[in-house]
Amino acid sequence: MDEVLYAGRYMTRTVNGIMTNTVARVGIKTDSKKLHFEVIDTDEGNMLAYESFSDIDIINAVRAFRLLEQLTLIEEGDIEHCWHAANPNYPPEHQESVDMIVGKTGIGTRERQINDWLPFLDSALESFDEYGLSVNIESIFRELDSRLLTKTHRVGRVIWEHADKYFVFKGLSEDYQEALDFYESKPNGLTQLLNLKGLWDASSMAIRYNDKAEELLQEVIEHFEESLPKLQGKILSATRETRVPLYDQWEFAIYHEHVNHASTKIERAIEFGKFDLDPYPKRNAGEKFIHFHKRFKDFSEILISLEDSCIKLSKIPEIEEQDYKSQSHVHLSNAELVRGELRYLNRLVAENMPEAYKLGRYTGIPVI
Repeated sequence: MDEVLYAGRYMTRTVNGIMTNTVARVGIKTDSKKLHFEVIDTDEGNMLAYESFSDIDIINAVRAFRLLEQLTLIEEGDIEHCWHAANPNYPPEHQESVDMIVGKTGIGTRERQINDWLPFLDSALESFDEYGLSVNIESIFRELDSRLLTKTHRVGRVIWEHADKYFVFKGLSEDYQEALDFYESKPNGLTQLLNLKGLWDASSMAIRYNDKAEELLQEVIEHFEESLPKLQGKILSATRETRVPLYDQWEFAIYHEHVNHASTKIERAIEFGKFDLDPYPKRNAGEKFIHFHKRFKDFSEILISLEDSCIKLSKIPEIEEQDYKSQSHVHLSNAELVRGELRYLNRLVAENMPEAYKLGRYTGIPVI
């Protein structure tokens, strides 16, 4: 293990038939980028039991470690059982793991360990960042909702890093999505008459959304009209100048085509956005709501796709050896430029319409 995140109490355990003094630890295997659990014989220094997991879920790791700490008898497979039993919403196929851990600790012990307050995660999150591990953000959101996790500055930073890429992409908050669904169902006059409350609620959401969105979309289009042609030129130039061996040109051509398609989509999104802002033909609040949201989503999806293609171009392993470092660096640099455009879009929407999108509930939670 290259980086220890948490270490437990020194205690006597029987591990795979050996009774000895032990300590349990969880940390990071940097070569495989996995979370690693191990139980060490403190007398001999030997590893008595271990297991690694590719899901970088710090919440589940903390709870699995707490369960492991309760075991005085550890047998083959118990670390994996702890990992599965740590999930409060475990799937049916993990029932056996839950039963195994409950059988050794008691049902009350498991319930306490998975429903207890979580420790500050700042140090672990810093380590993940240092070694380039992607955090399972959904589990952090879940625990913020359950109020078992404190939003520190470091947790807030993780959330904003996620929001900078996915704020718009993750979609509307529940109330706004209900309003959008109402309008997308194309209710006729009779349907609206029979559902006046639904019409009123949807209309209120749409008007609130449109008041901000129209102004922001105008700003987004003006920004992208200036910045994106330069970015497109850099990306297309880099793909044209990259040399790859014949046997790898097919894979390269696929990502090159992705870049070309994304460039075309960006230009179309700008033109569609201009049309949406045009007061003619006149649109009602619901129609504007549908179109404005679609434009923001289009820009978000296109930029995510473009960034991913740049990253994939940088990682084609057989780029000619003498040029690999410089060519790879150019594609990664372009990915960073796209990421900057994506960050601009998401920050603009997040700072002006946080209540309209799902992630707004997490970016808006005060930092402790």
